[in-house]
Order: sequence, then structure tokens, then C-alpha cells
Amino acid sequence: LKMGETQSAAPGSGTPYELDNRLSAADQIGLGELEGPEDVILDRDDHLYCGTRHGEIVRFFAPDYVKS
Repeated sequence: LKMGETQSAAPGSGTPYELDNRLSAADQIGLGELEGPEDVILDRDDHLYCGTRHGEIVRFFAPDYVKS
């Protein structure tokens, strides 16, 4: 099996693996409130739901995403 060349992660390389800082300005939701957050989904009212490693489903109310 012959593998292709490893793609660069260097900034400015233009590959899908290019390092960037696009998420550095993102707001953190539930920091310190959840243990092991996993998948998230938004409902039609923009409320955010998140599963935890313990199997709980937690809701954060939009627009400021306060835990319910």
C-alpha cells in the first residue's frame, strides 16, 4: 500500500490541516459547568443542547447561553 505525501500543517500552506487561530475569539459556553462535554446541537430557537460523559443532556438558553 503506497500512501500519499503527508500534507503540511504550517500556517499559510493552504492545506485542510493548516494551523490557524479562527476559534481564538469564540465565546466559551459552560466553561467550568460541564464535565466531559461532547456533541452539541442548536434547536430552532437557538438554544444549545450538549451531552456529557455521564449521559446527561444539558440545555443552555439563547441568546446568552445560560444553563437551564
